[in-house]
Amino acid sequence: MGMEILQRMNSALGTIGLKTVQVKVRSVGHCLHAFGHAADQLGELKEAMRRQLESEGRAAAWQTTEYVLACLKSWDRTFCLDPIFQGLKEDTTEPALGEVQSAVERAVQNLVRDPVDGSKEGEGPGEDELSVDSSE
Repeated sequence: MGMEILQRMNSALGTIGLKTVQVKVRSVGHCLHAFGHAADQLGELKEAMRRQLESEGRAAAWQTTEYVLACLKSWDRTFCLDPIFQGLKEDTTEPALGEVQSAVERAVQNLVRDPVDGSKEGEGPGEDELSVDSSE
């Protein structure tokens, strides 16, 4: 029974990217020791999930920004990117944000998240790719 639980636990640990627990002897003492290791691995789950969420958020931000800037440049090669790096003007922030809301909603509906297998953290924008659904 203990080994079956450990096998299922190892499967779950591996699925979420944590190290599995290796047990070769089938005694109660070894199983308890293995459960202790599994508990340690699960203790690292919060940090692993935080790293994953940061990676996915970075990928989404990267690819969305890249897409928006490429759209602007593709329509107007002389489009100046300086205002983007300078930020919003204080006296026009609210009206400007209000004016772009419908366009933001439309653009977000066209972004589709596509998981990519085999990519590594630190390569390009991240582990997932966003594509644009232009079928509308």
